[in-house]
Amino acid sequence: MPRSVNKKRLLCAALVFLLAAITVLPAAADEVPSGIIGFSPKVEEPEPEPEKPEPEKPEELEAVPEGEKTPEAPEEGEGDADAADAEPGETTAEEFDFPDTYPAYLAPQFAKETPEGVAYLMAEDGSHMMAVGWRGEGKTITVPDTIDGLPVTEIMATAFSGTEKVENVILPDSVKIIGKSAFAQMPQLVSIKLPEGISEIPESCFENSTSLSKIALPGTVKSIGNSAFSGCLRLGLLKIPAAVESIGVDAFFGCEGLILDCTENEYAQRYAAGNSIEAKGGATWNSMVLQMALSTGLIGAAVYFIPKIIRRYRKNS
Repeated sequence: MPRSVNKKRLLCAALVFLLAAITVLPAAADEVPSGIIGFSPKVEEPEPEPEKPEPEKPEELEAVPEGEKTPEAPEEGEGDADAADAEPGETTAEEFDFPDTYPAYLAPQFAKETPEGVAYLMAEDGSHMMAVGWRGEGKTITVPDTIDGLPVTEIMATAFSGTEKVENVILPDSVKIIGKSAFAQMPQLVSIKLPEGISEIPESCFENSTSLSKIALPGTVKSIGNSAFSGCLRLGLLKIPAAVESIGVDAFFGCEGLILDCTENEYAQRYAAGNSIEAKGGATWNSMVLQMALSTGLIGAAVYFIPKIIRRYRKNS
């Protein structure tokens, strides 16, 4: 057989291999979630802050004509009439004399606590309570659903972070927001019951809680923040709900025994594949690359050998 024919076949096989690689690999790369190592997520530019209006000058007080009395200040005790009407043991908004804004690490200075040891603050508008810390001595934190008749809807950032002896945490379904690092650096934490209704596992929520092994994500969770479970060495099988559409960078960094159950979430399958995380219901990145390489090689081999087989068949016939 002439050499030119072999050269043409080799050229055709090489072209097919190249085209397959060009079309398949970029398509796979486009599907890789932004949290994958090596793929930087899109950073949203912050919106410009509106210009602050200049403060208006206080109006000058009009002189009071002689003979007219100036308004007298209220006597002592009149401003506390509402607080006096409150039932004994009930918390009123006036009792919480804390600034309009305060950092999380200052919150316990203004907080009260439940008999079980959960430190709490009332929201500025008096509509709900926020858990801000733990002052108990037991091994289980049980956050109540209501305090003084108001629902507990928020766990503040770093609320229970650094609590060393606590092994179990139970949150009521009234909680809708969990702050950053709320349960980070808790070395003895083994299990936590998350409330139905939360939509986010925030950044560094359980970071370096090395003993955490029993946790179930509610079906309402839509996003898992950066480093949310980083350093959770004993975390095993974790089911990713179908609603999850965003997983942050290093969300499961250092979780050596982690197995993600991605049977209900295709996005989680791609995330696990891109980060070399063992997954149930998904494939790893290495196996995906191997499958693409094998399929491309088979196509090239078919282009090279099929014409040869046809020629021999015609020649024998």
